[in-house]
Amino acid sequence: MSVKVSLNRVAKSMREAGLQGKTARKTRPQTTQSDPSHAVAPNLLNRNFKGHQRHQVWLTDITYIQTDEGYLVLAGVMNLGSREIVSMAMADHMRT
Repeated sequence: MSVKVSLNRVAKSMREAGLQGKTARKTRPQTTQSDPSHAVAPNLLNRNFKGHQRHQVWLTDITYIQTDEGYLVLAGVMNLGSREIVSMAMADHMRT
């Protein structure tokens, strides 16, 4: 059974019940180079992602996953030749 109500009615009902909507997070985690004197790794692939043999090239990347308790860092390694995920790790920090 569904009941059609307006946004204002929902807001009033929530106010009367002492409920608040969850506000959007305004910040995103940022990665920074901790020591600018360290050299940046060269781009050896030069965006050539095709024609590689198995176990010849591995790629890696990180992403953030937002949870109710904060952000988690997900790191993954992929074998470019077979397109298989070789390894994944998740943590609440990015120390290593």
